[in-house]
Amino acid sequence: MTIGTNPFEESSDDPVNTSLRTNPFDDDAPMSSNPFNEESFDDAGAVTDEDDTYEDDDGNLNMPSAGAPVEASWQYLGDLPYRRVPIYAHVRWDQEESSSSDSGVLNYGLTAFPKAALQRHPDMLNPRELRELLTTSTVTKVVGCPYGGPIAAVTLPILGETTWFSQTEIRIMTNSGRHLAKIDFPIPSMERKYSPADIMEVGFTDRTQLIIILRDSLCLTYNLSGEPILPMFHLLPRGEGQGTELFQATVFEGGAAVLSTSKHAAIVELLDDHDDPTYFSTAHMSARRIFPTSAMSSEAFGGGKGDAMPPHCGLVTYLPTAAFAR
Repeated sequence: MTIGTNPFEESSDDPVNTSLRTNPFDDDAPMSSNPFNEESFDDAGAVTDEDDTYEDDDGNLNMPSAGAPVEASWQYLGDLPYRRVPIYAHVRWDQEESSSSDSGVLNYGLTAFPKAALQRHPDMLNPRELRELLTTSTVTKVVGCPYGGPIAAVTLPILGETTWFSQTEIRIMTNSGRHLAKIDFPIPSMERKYSPADIMEVGFTDRTQLIIILRDSLCLTYNLSGEPILPMFHLLPRGEGQGTELFQATVFEGGAAVLSTSKHAAIVELLDDHDDPTYFSTAHMSARRIFPTSAMSSEAFGGGKGDAMPPHCGLVTYLPTAAFAR
């Protein structure tokens, strides 16, 4: 009877099983190749050396050297190491909709810049000069839907209200850059003259509703097609001495909350026909109910006291917190 050799015994002298006894995690073990690094070769078959990842003037992404040690690609976040592995090296942002020559706005990545603000023709600026101009004079807010989905971007002037930056656009697009909708700002139907500098916060709810809050607490709501959901409304009551100038604004999953410079606060909850009607009907008597103008009137829903809910509605709760803030 032949006794089989156990490949896991240290005393095994079988040369065939030597590779099985080698621990790849030992310090003296030969370093295995990194499966995530793709070595680039030239025409002669030699490995080419490249610098760290950077973007050139033409927008091309240069990858790090494939022959560099694996440890060079790791970085530390506190005491935890992590690394970024490139998966798609040739993905380009979709600029098909934003490259129209008849538009008065110059699009560069996610930035929309009015052509009238340029001292010379945009084609005379190289990518580096254009990038420096945009980074020093504008800021672009980019927000995304919770749990992934479309994104919205709006470019605002850094220096506040200026004559050369009197208009902008809020662009809604997929997370791959495909154009979905565009909202021109300021809107012609506004009761007073606004500028892009009046935009304070932009964000999405968890039901893909876009909320735009201006510095005087005016709230705008849109769907992914760029169509208004509710009529424009103020979160804080207007009037002399009310202090409607905002100090801070936040968009959360269910609506938005604002805080004025006088320390008054307000919150708006965006509801629809999927919500419980009793929550809408049992709200505090001081809460304001916002109904869409294109839908049926509030009397058709019993003023919010019946069992039916409008397709979209808002519930604004004003919080006089100035006395407590003192």
